Formats: sequence, C-alpha cells, structure tokens
Amino acid sequence: MNRMVLLVALSAVLAIVLAACAGETAAPQVIEKEVIVTQEVVREVPVEKVVTQEIVKTIEVPVEKVVTQEVIREVMVPGETVVVTKEVVKEVPVEVVVTREVVKEVEKIVEVPKEVVREVVRIVEVERPSIAQYGEAPQLAQLVAAGKLPPVAQRLPLNPMVIPVFGEIGKYGGLIRRGYIGSNLSCNYGRPIRTGLLRFSTDGFSIVPAVAESVERNDDGTVWTAKLREGMKWSDGAPFTADDFTFHLKMVLDDRITPIVPTWIRLGEKNGEVVKVDDNTVEFRFPASNYPFVESLAFSDGDCGRTRRHRIPFAPAHYLQQFHLDFNPNAPKLAKDLGFESWTKMYAQEDYPIGNPDRPSTRPWTVTSGVTGKRIEGVRNPYFYAVDPVGNQLPYIDKWVWDKIDKTVLQLKAIAGEIDFQGRHIALEEFPTLKTNEDKGGYRVLLWSSMQESDALVRINQTHEGPEGEYFRMAKFRQALSLAVDREEINNVIFHGTGDGKQAVPLKGHPLYPGDEVAYMWTGYDPERANQMLDEIMPNRDSEGFRLMSNGDRLHIVILSSVEFGAFPDMTEMVARNWGAVGVSAVLLNTKRVLVGERRAANTIAADITGGIGSAGFIFTFPGALLPNDAGSWGWGRWYNSRGEKGTEPPDDVKALYALWDKGKVSPEAERIEIGKELYRRLATEVTTIGLIGSSPMDMGTFIVNKKLRNVPDQAANAWAVRTPSPAYPEQFWYAD
Repeated sequence: MNRMVLLVALSAVLAIVLAACAGETAAPQVIEKEVIVTQEVVREVPVEKVVTQEIVKTIEVPVEKVVTQEVIREVMVPGETVVVTKEVVKEVPVEVVVTREVVKEVEKIVEVPKEVVREVVRIVEVERPSIAQYGEAPQLAQLVAAGKLPPVAQRLPLNPMVIPVFGEIGKYGGLIRRGYIGSNLSCNYGRPIRTGLLRFSTDGFSIVPAVAESVERNDDGTVWTAKLREGMKWSDGAPFTADDFTFHLKMVLDDRITPIVPTWIRLGEKNGEVVKVDDNTVEFRFPASNYPFVESLAFSDGDCGRTRRHRIPFAPAHYLQQFHLDFNPNAPKLAKDLGFESWTKMYAQEDYPIGNPDRPSTRPWTVTSGVTGKRIEGVRNPYFYAVDPVGNQLPYIDKWVWDKIDKTVLQLKAIAGEIDFQGRHIALEEFPTLKTNEDKGGYRVLLWSSMQESDALVRINQTHEGPEGEYFRMAKFRQALSLAVDREEINNVIFHGTGDGKQAVPLKGHPLYPGDEVAYMWTGYDPERANQMLDEIMPNRDSEGFRLMSNGDRLHIVILSSVEFGAFPDMTEMVARNWGAVGVSAVLLNTKRVLVGERRAANTIAADITGGIGSAGFIFTFPGALLPNDAGSWGWGRWYNSRGEKGTEPPDDVKALYALWDKGKVSPEAERIEIGKELYRRLATEVTTIGLIGSSPMDMGTFIVNKKLRNVPDQAANAWAVRTPSPAYPEQFWYAD
C-alpha cells in the first residue's frame, strides 16, 4: 500500500590529498610534522586566501649568565690563602608561546594542511562564495513553473552546504546504473546517497558539516552544540528542526522498538541526552567527556539496516508520530489495518530510512521503490540542502538505478558497459579482464586503496559452545594458526600483489599505529613453529594426522564465507589448506550473507572470514571487526552491548579490554592516542582476529566508472567506516555529452 572548523584531521596522518588543479589527484602523502594548532575553519569551499593564527608551543633556550664563586683550587701562600674562582654560564630553559601568521591558499578543493590537528574544537563552515542566484534542474524548474513546487530559493536553507567539485561545474541529467546482490545489502544503495549531521571529506579523515551548519564542543567535551541550517526542509517540504532530534532520541531509547542503543548517544554504561535550545540549535549533553563524539556524528548516517548502531541522530517527527502509540492512541488499529502484527513492527518499518519510500528524507536522492524488488530507484530530492560553488542546487544526476543481479553477472554487465559507477562487489581478482575491456565497455577502472586495518581477516569465535571453544579461547592456539598462514601466497594469488600481509592495525604513519613489531606480529609464514606451539597444546592426532581435542574428538573448524563478497571463498580454501598442513582440520562453508548474519546472532559460528569492516583508525567510535564485541566473539559482544543483561560474561582480561576502550572514549587526544596504540597492541598480541592482508583495493576499491561520468576523483578514501564512495561526493558527478 503506497502511504504517503575546523578542517579536522582527527587521528589522521595518512591522507589522500587531492591536487588543486581541476580533475587531478595526487598520490597519498604522509604528514610528518606534528604541531599543536588552534584553528576555527573548515576548508569546505573554495576561497582565495585564508589567514589563520597558528599557535605553536616551542621551547627557547636563552643564555643567562650566572656568576658563582666556584672554587677551582686553593693556593696556600705564606700568610694568606688565594681562592681562584671562575664565571659559570648556565642555560635556563624558558617556555615561550610564539604566534605567527600563516597564509594558506586554497584554489578549488579542500586543502589538507601539513600539520596534524590534534584537538577538535569546532567544525564550522568558512567564507562562502557570493551567490546572487540559485540554479536548479530543468525538471524541477518545470514543476516550479507549473505551481507544483516552490522556487529553489525557498526550497534551500538560508545557508546551504557548498560541495566542492573535482573538475568543473556540471550539467543536470542522466542516471547512474548500478547492481546489487540482495536487499539485505542495504549499504550498497545507502552509501552513494548518504546523509548525516556531518560527513567525511575526500581524504577520509577530515570531517565537514553536512545537515549541520556547525558543531562545537565545550572545553571538557561533555556538551556538543549543533547549529542547524535555518530554513532546511525534509524531502516532502516539511520544516527540519530541533524537534526532529529530541523526538528521535525518545525513539532510540524506547526498547519496544529499538533493540540497540546507537553509538552516538551511548557513553560507556550511560546515555547522553539531546536538548532543544531553539528551532535551529541542538545540544548533545553527556555525563562525562566524549571527545570522539564528532566522529560518531560522521559515522551516523543510517545507511545500513534497520537496527544498526550508527543510525542518524534525527528522524521526521511529523511523519513518524502517527505510527507510535505514545502519539497516536489508534496506532494498534492502524497497524492491523496495514497488515502488521503490532504497532512496534509497523513503526520499525515506517522508520526504515531506505526501505520505506514514503518516509521523508534529507538524502540527495530518495529511494522511491522500496528495497525488496528486482530494481531500486532513487530520484533527486527537490529539497536537498546543498549547492555547487556557483549556486546550482545539487545533485546533478537525476536518478540512480540498482538492478538485482547475481555477482557473476555483475562482472559481465560491467564489461558490457551496463554499469556506470560501482566498486562494491566489483572483484579485484577480475582486474586484468576488466582492464582489458575498458575501451569495449566504455568505462575506466580505478583502484582506491583501503584505509582500514585489514581487507581480509579470520575471526575465531571465542564464545563458541562445545569442546572447540576451549582451544579457541587460547591465545597460543590463535597465534599458531596465524603463523601457519602463507600471506605472501594469498597476496600474490588473490590480491595481485597489491596488499600487505599484516595484522589488523592502522596504516603506518597513523597516530594509532602501534609499530612494525606489532603490525607484523605472528604474520611470518612459519609452519614449523606453528606445529611446535600446537604440539604443546594438543599433541595427539588421529590416523589422518589431524589434531585431537582432550575428549578424543578431532578438532574441526568450519569457516563461513559470504558468496556475495570478493574472493573470500578462495582465500578460505587457502587458509584451510595451510591449517591442515599443521594438523588443524578446517573446511569452507560458503553461504549467503544473510545466513551468516543469522548464525552470528545465534552464536553458532566457529569462525568466519570477512573484510572491509575495520575502523580506519577510528576505533573509539567504531570498533568494527576488531574488538571482541564484533570480532568473532559474539556472546561477549552481546553481553557488552546489552550492559550485561544478555550474552556470555567475558573473562577479566576481555573486560579489561572493554574498560580500556571505554576509557579512551572519555580521554583527551594525547592520552587517547596512547590508549589506542595499547588496544591495537593487545589485539595483535592476543590475535583477537587473524589479520591476513591490508592496504589493498580488494574491498570496494576496484571501481568501474563510465568514461562520460565526470568529477569522479582518481583516488578517494576507501573504507566501510567512511562510507565509500560518499567521500567522493557523488552529488557533484555529472555526464559529459
């Protein structure tokens, strides 16, 4: 039934820097110099020159002459004593604060400074281009002329977001064709059309305002103030106000409809609160310091699933109140009339950000067809809040279309020129074939290297029930399994040599990088040592040479792999073969992702192989596949996420890991960095996950791009955590004739 700033390099050193000249990109650069910088500007839009006051603490050592009577020798002369002294110069360090004026030139795009900004104070927009008149798509102009839509100036907020273009000002029109494997993979259609209070910019570390005009914190990080864009509207034309935040908080804390408290409001064992200051101002107040909160806001975009922890912090109150019992006493009857078994089920469906085409949105394109059919369509939002640098309302592209197809067919459609822009499910192992057919298919292949800790890892479920769990919980057992894996073979065969065999830690140069010793711990291919370690744990073997548990049964590991993703089945077979060589029986179970998810929820998985869900270094906001609450220990994760009410209580060392993670979230940056390094050190030492390969374009990084599609950067941030391809700003893509 159809029912109607700061340019923040948060914890970032490895940045993908876009060149200032139109349409070009530069190779990734490592920022080496570190200073403490106080700034109040986000370089989100082009400006000619920006002068900032950069405060640098330094130590000057002036020379201070101090004369002392230091006895060098005493000369005894009859009748007198001669004392010989010398003048001593002492250097007295004096701390001096030097203020110098720095001029930074920004031409067309965001500039990443050479310094690392350490503390986030404000995220604000800067000087804006002078826009005398707004432009709009021809289809919208026709609706305005027919009296069916307000003029563009009335549809935009008073201070619209200005999105940079990576090439030239575009033209309106066209559609982008894309494929998807199944409706459960909502990230596929959520990421290109994402929304949120803040968003990650092209380098993947900088955070810029989006729905918010600015976000500012107080001194101790307990209060964050978001200034909304005055006059902004939902996709149905209704006002977007602070009431949409306070309403949504009540919903996400209502355990009748929301099983998981979202990350953006949770702080350790307590929740924060949302307070309306006025129609365009919201305060997020927390019981303790919440310094990484700005990262939580950037992560929170609601692009995946119905109950994810990273839901956006606002919802259309004017639409959803009719489906909630607290606002509509007739909600149970309405649910029955609409075919739902309860009003809570009805509300969950109505609030599904992508699955319900009638729900108003703030996305650049709104999904109009639902997500359960053979085709999903997203059309231009006439009230989208952003413009290009000369005032044309974005997006340029009219429509996105996702066709449901088999993964193998997707590669064939790409070669045939029937895919316009896609990285998800485009397989790196098919790169030679895809590259060979570029001219035939009218596309180009781009490789965006991963920013996340690992592109492929094995998770051993330490809360697995049964006799195997005894060994899964032994660090030595997991360490031995890690040593038994031939990562060089996997990298060469599966990743075409593009990756790096390492544990799941941030990229080298990142502030949280724990050092080479940790990154490559237990990664050298050493089956002999692995055998020795396993002999100490389980020396007995059966007639086929496989190791036996204490009860006399063969230890057997079933490794789950999702058919929808890359070459993970092939990788799993290689890992299983490596483990078999040291006496550990393992086998691949290749199944649909939705079934893998169901088995995780039921905690019936022994192990799985996955990739693309690291935190890109933002571990205090998004632990991804790294901490035991998500990393192969789902019983413990359920215990932590439910605050001890469900799941399996973990041992003290795991509780200590959770406590360290919680401490990092309330610690100032310098301390948080050290805690982060320690977290990664413990995770790698204990081999909480068995990292295989990182720094490759395997997951979401092999892109098919229609040759006529413009303003697509050659390189942009690639990580699940930053919602690739959102950092490439799809709103400013356009087609040349």
